[in-house]
Amino acid sequence: MTDITEYNTFAEGGNPALATSPNDRERALAIIRNEHMSLALVLMEMERVVGEVRILRTAFDCGVLREMLDYVKNFVDKLHHPKEDLYLFARLSQRTRAVDQEISELQDSHAAGEARMTRLEHFLGKLRAGTPRAIAAFCAELDCFVHEQWLHMHLEESVVFRAAETYLLPADWAEIAAAFGENGDSRFGQGPDQAFQEKYSNIMASLWRGAYITR
Repeated sequence: MTDITEYNTFAEGGNPALATSPNDRERALAIIRNEHMSLALVLMEMERVVGEVRILRTAFDCGVLREMLDYVKNFVDKLHHPKEDLYLFARLSQRTRAVDQEISELQDSHAAGEARMTRLEHFLGKLRAGTPRAIAAFCAELDCFVHEQWLHMHLEESVVFRAAETYLLPADWAEIAAAFGENGDSRFGQGPDQAFQEKYSNIMASLWRGAYITR
């Protein structure tokens, strides 16, 4: 299982609602890092579930796996990633060519992540139906998805964020902060969609209880 301390850049953000600085750059980066942290915690729970199934030979609870996939699909793929493409990456590409390759890789990763999510949903359906070898197929696909997401966030925070801090203008940061501020943060009960908040709360409560595995 991934140790979240390896990704210590995630901890640099705070609750945007409690931010003490009015600086748009700091606010925008804090919001994005908070969203990364939310995803990181869900990825850790996914890893825990798969690890227990493999080691303890326990059974999947398909209902809560569905909740985790829905959270990633509906918050990360439909809100977080599109706004990175439309605002952060677009403005950075206008200001510099220094990170064109990295931005291209991240945009490809966004598309690949959506395709992998479709496959995960397919294999989850097979799990529900009791299809032979569905567990192995789902676990393998999930391993790849989780690994790719860790690499994706690390590239953003270690390279793209640093370039953004160097090249983006105050007006760029104001636009980015406003766009991401509309997302809210399901960890802190903010945001336009209560369903995201409820799903995230359920996932996190079960992370501590270990309730996602049926014993």
